[in-house]
Amino acid sequence: MPNRDNRTYKAALRAQAKVTAARQELTAEEPMHRYPHPIPMPMPYPEPDREQLRQCQALTQILEQLQTQSQLLVDLNESLNGLAAALLSKQGPAGE
Repeated sequence: MPNRDNRTYKAALRAQAKVTAARQELTAEEPMHRYPHPIPMPMPYPEPDREQLRQCQALTQILEQLQTQSQLLVDLNESLNGLAAALLSKQGPAGE
């Protein structure tokens, strides 16, 4: 049986009472009242006009052309590496 006149026991009781009161306060509040800035609803995105659509299509075409060009450069680089390897293997290990 704990000594109820002990200062530590009394301090523990006070702390437990504070925790219980805080829990009751949190559960009594409505959830959204705890947050000072609730998340706003998103605004509707405006429909693009014809000029914006035209610019978007032009940029898409440019990106497709750049992708094709990059792939051609990669293929060319692989071919050159293959030719260089073939020439080096034909010359021999000491560069004869």
